[in-house]
Amino acid sequence: MNTDILIVGSGPVGATFARVLFERLPHVRIIMLDAGPQLTPRPGQHVANIVDEQARAQAQVRSQGPSQYQYESPAMTDRAGAMAERGLRRIARLVRPGTHLVTPDDADLDMSGLPAAAL
Repeated sequence: MNTDILIVGSGPVGATFARVLFERLPHVRIIMLDAGPQLTPRPGQHVANIVDEQARAQAQVRSQGPSQYQYESPAMTDRAGAMAERGLRRIARLVRPGTHLVTPDDADLDMSGLPAAAL
């Protein structure tokens, strides 16, 4: 198979990038790869756009990579104080629903320059 452009990830950014490239360079062959599950009927749709609350919560958990449980949805002020805590509650307060921390190891969070970096 021949391709001109390979895009890894079919989320909102990957899908937008593919569309912009296709509109500007309609003659190129674009292949998009994704390792995660298809969460919505139309690939690339953000889980936040799922109208049904239960379906959205299920899709968020399925999108969380290795952290397959439903997180809390704390306010930003609560998230700001999470770095002073330890353990799973701390991790759950740093992550937004539908994402997982780059490093889910509580000890690594203290050493990271980006302790709440999420995917």
